[in-house]
Amino acid sequence: LDRLERAFHPGMVTVHGHTEPGYEEVRDVFADNFARPDDVGAACAVFSDGRPVVDLWGGLADHVTQRPWAGDTVQVVFSATKGLTAASVNLRPNCRTCSSGTVPL
Repeated sequence: LDRLERAFHPGMVTVHGHTEPGYEEVRDVFADNFARPDDVGAACAVFSDGRPVVDLWGGLADHVTQRPWAGDTVQVVFSATKGLTAASVNLRPNCRTCSSGTVPL
C-alpha cells in the first residue's frame, strides 16, 4: 500500500498521517477543524473496500498535560453509530441494489 505521508500545519496544530489520492479534501476539512478554539485534538480514519484511505491525527490528547495526540492514542467514543445507522436506513429506499431480503432493518 503506497501511503502519502505528510505533516500539515493549520495554525499552531500539526496534523500527521496519510491520505490516499482522492481523499485530500478529508485531510483539509480535518485540519480546518483545529481553527476552532474548542477542539484541541482528534483523529480520523476512513476505510474504503476494506483498506485504509485516510489515517489522520493531530493536536493534543490531553490539554492539561500538553501530551500530543499520537497515531495510537486511545479515545473513548459514545453513540458513534447512531448517526451512521440512521443515515443508512434513510438511504435504503433509494438503494437500487438493496432489497428487503438482503438488507435487514
